[in-house]
Amino acid sequence: MNAILFLDDWMLDSRTNVVRRFIHPARCPQQLTFADPDPPTISGYMDVVRDPDENLYKLWYTVNGKQEIAGKNFNTFLCYAESRDGFTWTRPDLGFWKDYGFEPGLKNAVGFDSYPTVTYKVSRDPFDPDPNRRYKLVATDVLGPVTDNNIRGTLYASPDGQRWTRIKNACWYNGRMGSDTDNNIIFNPITHRYQIVCRTSCLDRRVALVESEDLIRWTEPQTILYPDSMDEPLIQFYSLTPFWHHDYFLGLMQRQHISSTEQSGGCKWLGKVDDELVYSVNGVHWNRTNRQPFIERSPLTETPCEQIYTNAVTEAEDGTLRFYSLGYNVEHFAAEPPENIPWRIEPMVHTLRPCGFACLEPIGGYGYLATRFLIPRSPDLRINFLAPNGRVRVQISNSEHKPFPGFSFADSVPLVGNEIAARPTWSSGNSLHQFVNEGVRLEFQLFQAQLYALDWDFRIQYGDPIIERI
Repeated sequence: MNAILFLDDWMLDSRTNVVRRFIHPARCPQQLTFADPDPPTISGYMDVVRDPDENLYKLWYTVNGKQEIAGKNFNTFLCYAESRDGFTWTRPDLGFWKDYGFEPGLKNAVGFDSYPTVTYKVSRDPFDPDPNRRYKLVATDVLGPVTDNNIRGTLYASPDGQRWTRIKNACWYNGRMGSDTDNNIIFNPITHRYQIVCRTSCLDRRVALVESEDLIRWTEPQTILYPDSMDEPLIQFYSLTPFWHHDYFLGLMQRQHISSTEQSGGCKWLGKVDDELVYSVNGVHWNRTNRQPFIERSPLTETPCEQIYTNAVTEAEDGTLRFYSLGYNVEHFAAEPPENIPWRIEPMVHTLRPCGFACLEPIGGYGYLATRFLIPRSPDLRINFLAPNGRVRVQISNSEHKPFPGFSFADSVPLVGNEIAARPTWSSGNSLHQFVNEGVRLEFQLFQAQLYALDWDFRIQYGDPIIERI
């Protein structure tokens, strides 16, 4: 584990006069726009990836239209757009629309060797050595009535996100009505398995997981997150968008707040939707945070006042995190709003500092904290902090919390300002090289400061055993 995000106290040995705060991303004033005339309406799940090799943002969205694909019982078409800044998008003419006989409004429709019935999420896979499989797409085929059919989950691969080839014999799901959610595929570098976050069945609003080592053979769906006694009454978990960030798995879990007065048969349809931050150190077992909205819904006079789905997370060139969401001014419904309320859907972007999900700060005055006993493999310690009107001091101590000579709080050169990768120094001029492969404890003194994360190549010592990860 090379990073410590202060989402919990597990990596701490002690803390005094320090409180944890979870941070809300800030909404960007920029609107998402299309440079060409007659822009499309983005609906459904919003799918954005930043390709660092091309320094290009890529967007996929679906269009419901009057066009048809032979053999499909209903048709949605996957379209592609791209952007240099992630806000202003262009729709390239990919040429596939001519092959399918589509109208020119679908000039940016992507191409398939075998067109799927429904497409879900695209992911960029930096771990796959095959450049022709850099992008992966989760999809399903529906061969009969959608409400009474064993729906087969399929997978596609692409070098660029524009030309898609079906992965032969891959079947990630096979069950009645399918998995009606934002089915996300991600490679897990800890377990060395691919994972798709889904549902166990269509209307089972809990979070499930299927896994595979070869993209062909997949496990049966296993529930990994579901409401418990600490949650509000009747809440349901709609979907989960996971992403890998600084050796952690983070996730935005969409929660549907359910009405107890709705009487509609076997499933609840009405309800507001928001996001909750969850996290995992191995991508399989997940932890909750403060059970509050990560991105809050807007007042009733604005969108998104009723639903917000944050289904894409990217990392900008400077490391800033961007959260792409779709907001709605109406609640979740199976069909039209019962009061004939006009729909309004608004795409938006929120930003957060790198590793800025939670911080530790003093309740008042000075705060202190100490990490567990660590064995560094590198002298390169970096600190993510905010202290424009305060300071952070760093002390290197032994297992008994006694500072090493020249590395005490008194020797520490205060860290001030706003940095995401500050290197601590000491007035003694000593460096951390002497502690490589030796056990140390990091201690921090905070005054009017927020500590977000530590980045260091280390192992962890729990008594006698030494392990690599939390």
